[in-house]
Amino acid sequence: MESRRIYEVQHDLDVSLDEEHPGSVIIKFKQLIDDNYKEQKNVSSYADMLNLRATCLNEITKKTTGITAGELIRNRVIKEAKKMLYGSDLNTKEIAYNLGFNDPAYFSRFFKKYTSQTLSDYRSLIRK
Repeated sequence: MESRRIYEVQHDLDVSLDEEHPGSVIIKFKQLIDDNYKEQKNVSSYADMLNLRATCLNEITKKTTGITAGELIRNRVIKEAKKMLYGSDLNTKEIAYNLGFNDPAYFSRFFKKYTSQTLSDYRSLIRK
């Protein structure tokens, strides 16, 4: 850990958000996800916002939450997709665009990959 701090100081990286205060990093990271998940879906974007390297953010997230930074972002997107599928009559194309996906087919594959259900299967299950 000391070698990392020396490296970060030598390379002018922000050392205020580090492993000594992982809770504050996660709180800020989760807030950034809530504010930006429609536009930003990759870890490096959030790491930049936090003045961290993506690997460092991922390491802190994994140690603190038990899942990777990417999983945290994807979980937020999936959560919102499920809310929209449950609470609206938007079609899947509209939901995809509302969540920042330019390609509805990619959004459908994304949802199925991380939930093991198609969008229509999920919607029909929750509406029974």
